Amino acid sequence: MAGGRYAHVTRSDEGRGGGWWAPLLLAAAGIVVYGNSLWNGFALDDLIVMVDNPAVHNLSDPLRILLTPYWPGADALAKGAYRPLAIFLYALEWRIGGGEAFLFHLTNVLLHALASILVYALARKLMGWREAAVAALLFTVHPVHVEAVANGVGQAEVASACFVLMAVVLWAGRPPEGHAPRGLSFLIAVFFLAGLLLKENAIVLPALLLAIDIAQGRTVCRHYVPSAVKLAVPLLGVAIVYLALRYIVLGGSLAGDAAYEYGFLRDPAGRLLTALSVWPQYLRLLLFPFHLSATYGPGTNGPVETVTPAVIAGTLLVLSAVATVLIRSAWPAVALGSAWFLATILPVSNLVFPAGIILAERTLYLPSVALALWAGFGLRWASSRSGSLVMPRTILGGIVAAILIAFSIRVVLRNPVWSSNEVLFDMSSRDDPGSFRAHWAQALRFWQEGNPDRSLHHWKRAYEIYQGSPTFSTAYASFLLETRALDQAGEMADRALELRPNAPNGLFWQGQIEIARGRRSQAIECINALKQLGYSGLARELEAKLRRAADSKDL
Repeated sequence: MAGGRYAHVTRSDEGRGGGWWAPLLLAAAGIVVYGNSLWNGFALDDLIVMVDNPAVHNLSDPLRILLTPYWPGADALAKGAYRPLAIFLYALEWRIGGGEAFLFHLTNVLLHALASILVYALARKLMGWREAAVAALLFTVHPVHVEAVANGVGQAEVASACFVLMAVVLWAGRPPEGHAPRGLSFLIAVFFLAGLLLKENAIVLPALLLAIDIAQGRTVCRHYVPSAVKLAVPLLGVAIVYLALRYIVLGGSLAGDAAYEYGFLRDPAGRLLTALSVWPQYLRLLLFPFHLSATYGPGTNGPVETVTPAVIAGTLLVLSAVATVLIRSAWPAVALGSAWFLATILPVSNLVFPAGIILAERTLYLPSVALALWAGFGLRWASSRSGSLVMPRTILGGIVAAILIAFSIRVVLRNPVWSSNEVLFDMSSRDDPGSFRAHWAQALRFWQEGNPDRSLHHWKRAYEIYQGSPTFSTAYASFLLETRALDQAGEMADRALELRPNAPNGLFWQGQIEIARGRRSQAIECINALKQLGYSGLARELEAKLRRAADSKDL
């Protein structure tokens, strides 16, 4: 088998080259290029998940953390995220760091350095140390990782990837023949559970382990099936326990209603077209990651309702990736990277089920390991032909160095964008001026800064771009309520409930608008609806507002 022959060559060709200094260099590179992110503050989802989340501020109640959805607030169940280990780590860092952002960012940088070392360890199982070092260094300085590393909540992404990579490296490093060492299956199962409790994307680990086995030529060994079964049983047990916990905590659902923000993702045809249209963006972000954004979505990416050039290009990319996996002679030089990317991008791609997002750079953190593997194998191929069919090694080395330096500079320049919402929102408007989410962010920013006129401009612009978000419509209604545009606020609240009937926040703000309009009976209807849905806290808050309005003779 091609994979087995290739793996045999790479295990023996360069002895123990690289030693201890290659991992040390990788760690140092990660710390250097992300060093200026240490002074970032909290931005975007950090404020929701860390700063304003009661679960993060109460480390003394770990059971509450275990049985609490990742997102706080009334929409926690609908968002469908369960990441208790991530919340526990946030709570621990909050306690130790006194609620300052520095410790969160320091942890992220150190975790990214660890991930880089693990990518090197994985690549070293498949290729020479020089190619492995370059592959891992490409991963270390790749600009698409800035969102995951320089933003606090990206910690869940990076930490989960570390556990997945540790499991894969351990599995790839077992003896070439015979059964796996005693205890290895248990340790990998522990890493699997930790990865899942940090972020659900770790569910792809079994597929990655199989891909590594194929790449190393292990699947033809007569002892392979018993060894694989010995691992599969504890992994299956971990998956069952995790899914059961997830089902209980998310109120009898495994995924919530992840598509409630983008209703077009509920339609299989629309979701497929939109998902395929994003694949050229994946390619661009991996190969030419110089234009970056925090606000991918309607206006720049989706919804897509017809076959477009982007859909055609995406379809060709998906088919090409699948084809290379199926071609036996492509293993491992091309097919391993394709298999890795397909497996890790699937949970966030919307190809099979709604993911709740269209595109986010942080979700490419683990998938980008595929690029590192491709680069390592490609460098090996080019080096073996240097001076003949390709180019002299000095020129090849210069090209590689130029790419790594350019990527590093881009990372350093991008890190401060995540320092605060003000900086992030300004940059988002420049990155994607036609983005729905960029205008929404600016609307919130100017509202908070006490500039209603500029805020209104961005509310209107965002609504012109995309009218399908119930959360946006609710937020817009609350802004209009504050500016006393009560009729328009009522229309926007109605729109929010039309898009998502019985949404708790939608009912809550509609009730407030009805109180402001002096419509007591309609406000009581909202209160009763919240009670029936089980949101007694919001109902009580609305009742208190109703009483205060009655006492002040507004009703």
